[in-house]
Amino acid sequence: MNRYTPLYSKIVDSSAWELPDHIRIVWITLLAQQDRDHVVRLNIRELMKKSNEPESAVVEALRVLSSPDERRKDYPEFGDVQKNEGRRIRKVADGWLILNGEAYQREMTRLNRREYHRRYKAERRKAKAAARSMADIDMPRTTEECVRAEMRQEVQERKEHVDTA
Repeated sequence: MNRYTPLYSKIVDSSAWELPDHIRIVWITLLAQQDRDHVVRLNIRELMKKSNEPESAVVEALRVLSSPDERRKDYPEFGDVQKNEGRRIRKVADGWLILNGEAYQREMTRLNRREYHRRYKAERRKAKAAARSMADIDMPRTTEECVRAEMRQEVQERKEHVDTA
């Protein structure tokens, strides 16, 4: 199944970016392969193939990503408490659960909705401005005004015809 998975730019500011290359590659592979329920349904062999990493590197990456984050310490006295102690994945029956996947999905939904509303409001403002500019044009509105406008048009055409003859 093909599914779009956003990669937030702030990943380069996370402690995951400080990890060795093979762990980052496996992590990004897991992010790209997660399903709608944030589960990556791959075994180690399949993950090796998708990440193009050897078995030892994949096993080490899974161990590190499912362990507490030692690079980022919690300071509860300052309100700095990590969910899942900084763990990024957890082994489940049919694969690996991305622990913060739902939170990032909610954030992406919020951002997409905000962008949709921004565009919608811009289009509405544009349509209203166009309607106002059309209202400024002296357009006939009643039958009498239409008849007078047609007569003026005929007179103008006759004058132009006489001038060119």
